[in-house]
Amino acid sequence: MPNLKSLGIQTIHPGAYDGRWRKTAGEVLVSENPSTGDALGRVRIATSGNYDEVVAAAHAAFLRWRLVPAPKRGEYVRRIGQRLRERKEDLGGWELQADGMRPGRPPSAARGSVAGALEAGTRQALGVPRPGVLRRLWPQPHL
Repeated sequence: MPNLKSLGIQTIHPGAYDGRWRKTAGEVLVSENPSTGDALGRVRIATSGNYDEVVAAAHAAFLRWRLVPAPKRGEYVRRIGQRLRERKEDLGGWELQADGMRPGRPPSAARGSVAGALEAGTRQALGVPRPGVLRRLWPQPHL
């Protein structure tokens, strides 16, 4: 599998995260390429106890996060987006491997998908509409 190690993905990855990957004890779920049946990755499913811990940690994080001023939150989102852009090649390789529905897809298309997802995610997180959305919502009169 391409780029798993560089993305921090383990051979059997834990299935719960609350600021850190939690040790999970459920069965192993195998994600497969739909066109070949090859294993893409394995995740150890979280238990209900793991989920309770993760939900409690997420709630506590929310209570802290909502006190952070909007400009500071925006800076964090921008930095996360930058870190993901730095990993675009690795993420594109993973996306290409997982995209078994379109065999023969060029790597540039996978990188483009990743870039588009990063852009859309950053815009949504910052509350910025897609280009052209405002024109569709409030069309200018034809003169």
